[in-house]
Amino acid sequence: MRLSGHIENNGVLNPGFGGTADITIFDKPITVQTLGDAGSVKIDVQTQENVIYGGQATVRAGRFSVKFVVPKDIAYNVGKGKISLYAADLVNKVDAQGYQLALVGGAAHGATSDTRPPLVHLFISTAALPNDTSFVSGATATPNPLLIARLKDASGINTSSAGIGHDITLTLDNDPTKLVVVNDAYTTDVDNFRTGLVRYLYKDLAPGPHTIRLKAWDTHNNSAEGTVDFLVAQSAQLALDHVLNYPNPFSNITTFHFDQTRAGSELDVQVQIFTIAGRLVKTLHASFPSSTAHIPSTHQDPSLSWDGRDDYHDQLARGVYVYRVSVRSGDQVATKFEKLVLLN
Repeated sequence: MRLSGHIENNGVLNPGFGGTADITIFDKPITVQTLGDAGSVKIDVQTQENVIYGGQATVRAGRFSVKFVVPKDIAYNVGKGKISLYAADLVNKVDAQGYQLALVGGAAHGATSDTRPPLVHLFISTAALPNDTSFVSGATATPNPLLIARLKDASGINTSSAGIGHDITLTLDNDPTKLVVVNDAYTTDVDNFRTGLVRYLYKDLAPGPHTIRLKAWDTHNNSAEGTVDFLVAQSAQLALDHVLNYPNPFSNITTFHFDQTRAGSELDVQVQIFTIAGRLVKTLHASFPSSTAHIPSTHQDPSLSWDGRDDYHDQLARGVYVYRVSVRSGDQVATKFEKLVLLN
């Protein structure tokens, strides 16, 4: 389906509006009953909460458009669904909202088939860094980790609850009693219904190892799962883990990597490289005003890369060297030693 719309001001197109529109399309209303608890009488109530599509579109000159695939999990009788719209122009500090009823139901004959499951990648971050996807499975996290799941499928992700067992679900530590439905936590990327993110905040997890498993379905009801393992630290103390350089051995250039427990904090990093005899030959410095869980967050970051030359830019002899990674965050310091091999 393709949906187009525009922003009006006093009933006239507003060509000066630019920003992002949030679009949510609901299936037809359903009738549910109240619980009848506390001695009350059960009564019928209509709700409209089954989401067919939820995503974002760029608004240019007051107009926007999205494309998406309607999932198999809808109520097939034809009736009035609802399109709910909200748009924000952060530059001009104005917003807009509206809704429209639309017929939902039936099925498209000869629709393209899809048998490929979605791609699922999970990360752990913090509320301070809601877009950090540098986490490496098995690293350390806070007791309040933010689960980030990047989902991708050519037909889009199913967020409808009309079908049985086709929700996006999270399970903590393989415990079925700790399963949560997170359809509402999924948002497609702007102008792309094929990719999106789930963000779900866990709170007060016990110290020790944990595993989160996510299961998702595409609009053709193909499913896939992803897992991420992490260790909740005993305290908020700064700590280093998975300290390494890559590639190792190396000839031309290598980059130093590590995981750390103070994601979101300002971080000062020093890497000192020594000969086996203990002579300091090279020192690297880097600062991260708002650090990620994995440092560096990209392999292209030059601040923690080394070309095998000393502080005077002379080429060092081939052999084994020792390096020390020292990290400071506030008044806390963490240090670890590792070895590398230079092939030149």
